[in-house]
Amino acid sequence: MRDRLLVFGGFDGTGPLDDVWELTLSGTPTWNPVVTAGTPPAARYLHSMIYDPMRDRLVVYGGQADDGKTPPFDDLWALSLSGTPTWSTIVPVNSGPGEITAHAALYDPLHDSMVVLSQGSLIELQFAPVPTWVSHSVPVEALLGLGDGEFGSCHDASRQRLIVMGGRGDFIERFNQTWSIDLNDLSWSPAAPEVPTAKSGHTMIYDSARRQLVLYGGVSDQTDDAPGEAWRLPLAGSNAWTRVTGAGTGPGLLEEHSAIFAPSRGTMVVFGESGSPGNSQVWELDLSGVPSWSQLSIAGTKPDPRSRHTAVYDAARDRMAVYGGVPQSGGIAGDVWVLALSGTPAWSLLAPSGTPPSPRYDHAGIYDPVGDRMIVFGGRTGSSTITSEVWSLAFTPTPTWTPILPTGTGPNPSEGASAAYDPARRRMLIYGTGYNNSSVWALALDGPPAWSKLAPSNPGPLGRSESAIAFDPDGDRLALFAGQYNTAFEPRFLRDTWMLAFGTPLAVPEAPVAAAIEVAPPIPNPARGASTIRFRVPREMRGSLAIHDVTGRRVRLLEAGILSAGQHEARWDLADAAGTRVSAGIYWCHLSSESGRASRRMVVLE
Repeated sequence: MRDRLLVFGGFDGTGPLDDVWELTLSGTPTWNPVVTAGTPPAARYLHSMIYDPMRDRLVVYGGQADDGKTPPFDDLWALSLSGTPTWSTIVPVNSGPGEITAHAALYDPLHDSMVVLSQGSLIELQFAPVPTWVSHSVPVEALLGLGDGEFGSCHDASRQRLIVMGGRGDFIERFNQTWSIDLNDLSWSPAAPEVPTAKSGHTMIYDSARRQLVLYGGVSDQTDDAPGEAWRLPLAGSNAWTRVTGAGTGPGLLEEHSAIFAPSRGTMVVFGESGSPGNSQVWELDLSGVPSWSQLSIAGTKPDPRSRHTAVYDAARDRMAVYGGVPQSGGIAGDVWVLALSGTPAWSLLAPSGTPPSPRYDHAGIYDPVGDRMIVFGGRTGSSTITSEVWSLAFTPTPTWTPILPTGTGPNPSEGASAAYDPARRRMLIYGTGYNNSSVWALALDGPPAWSKLAPSNPGPLGRSESAIAFDPDGDRLALFAGQYNTAFEPRFLRDTWMLAFGTPLAVPEAPVAAAIEVAPPIPNPARGASTIRFRVPREMRGSLAIHDVTGRRVRLLEAGILSAGQHEARWDLADAAGTRVSAGIYWCHLSSESGRASRRMVVLE
């Protein structure tokens, strides 16, 4: 055959075009203009073009003139390729989809037709015996997932199907679903794994026992998620979202609630909601075995029903700590409640000493296991007041509020930001510090608090707020799902998943004399039996070496007291403080001293 690529029209930066070019594919690829006869179509772009092999011709449909006056085209043109290429019009016997642009089209050899997908419609132009338009239904799931146009498409000849991906909505909204259209009967089916609905106001936790993300709730303008539905994303293997199916009826489709992972129970614990009526119910999703929902039975005084608060898991005491939010009764909350998760669950109200922060909502919070404290960032303290303050609530020896005054330039006053704890570097990570903002900030907690703005090597996700993030310690990366950005008229919801990879954590610099404390890689690592941990301090100082799990809970104290200058060696027999062998998983060797802290990750095998 002719072995070439043909191009018609397009946009060159100044206006639409009406020329035809060929790129020869045999030998050295070469561009050549194609001289045509007949009256050509009007100059255009965002049109479609197919090759009709039965008639050896190109078929051009629709497109845009972009002169500010001409509406999109609804015409059909043919360019014969035998002999002198000649333009002619195609006039179907009935009306088609009308003025059309930014659509997709292909030739269907099974039915000798052109299949056109555009803005929620699937139209087929049957060429024989006479050109005739035939309309086909499109499932609502595809309408929601593909947007209004500018999708990518290709013909999978071996399976006789059309693959369609992505598309755009209003303004800068983009979609990422992939669909397959069977050309035998033009039926639709998802061609890629499902992902949760575009949303904001959801929660996401890291399940350290199964190394997976678990997502729940949120608000959306779509209805893919049934009430009470959760999703999970394994962080090893397929990396594909799946719906969590199991027993029990959950709390319904919540938004602006909180959730934590309780490793002692193997559950995701959910509290709070927005809307009316609010409640103080606590639900948990058992993630071991067949997932199942249950409502915790909690006697005694409960917190006021609320939303837009934060909750963290206090690993040292096996409890959930809840701070602030918007009570259903009105106003802004500044109280701290803790829910004991060991034994019979019970709420209690903390009465911290020190000057407390102003009551707030839409703030972000983490638990710092090394400092045994909850750290709170930002939030809204009034109808017109947004803050960038950082506060610490130390849990020991007695609960005490103190402000944290970091050095360095930090984020602007923020509401709706998300926070995660990076155990490898002992820092709080903040994302979504304002609408349409994609900045990632780190607050160093290992030594004097200091802000720094991270500089990823690639652009990353679209800026957003009210997203959910979680730290994957085994992969040394930050996970992000969904959120919302604001257009000129209304918020738009997203449904994308991103990972910010940090690389190998805390590599020990190779130097003959260490200028700071160091922890060497444990030997062996991974370990099934006892492991040796070597560490170095540059001078005599007070310090400790301890083993922590991925939640930050201290498992075993190996060394404590005055450490002499130089190299030290400790042995861990893989047992906890009670002498019981720990379960398989990821653990951290934390060295704390007067001059700073250092950590090393190790893996315990069965």
